[in-house]
Amino acid sequence: MLENKVALVTGAAKGIGRAIALRLAEDKATVIVNYNGSKERAEEVVKMITDMGGRAESYQCNVADDEACQAMLRDIKEQTILSQRYHKEIRTSGYSCK
Repeated sequence: MLENKVALVTGAAKGIGRAIALRLAEDKATVIVNYNGSKERAEEVVKMITDMGGRAESYQCNVADDEACQAMLRDIKEQTILSQRYHKEIRTSGYSCK
């Protein structure tokens, strides 16, 4: 179980990332749904997770931009709605936040 854990899933608005985000939510992780240009799709994933009793929020970031990635990670760790500890980054977009 991933209760009290936070997972950042890049590219989570669609495809494999979406499936991974939903699966992590089933295992009780709080999911950060990262997207670049698919805000509506990301919000759909957040709604799907919250509708099944999970916790999620979306975050727009182009993960190909290192500075934007660093800002996203800082925000998640400091300002997220979550009281849990950031736990895992799941990369599905082909890029990694370093």
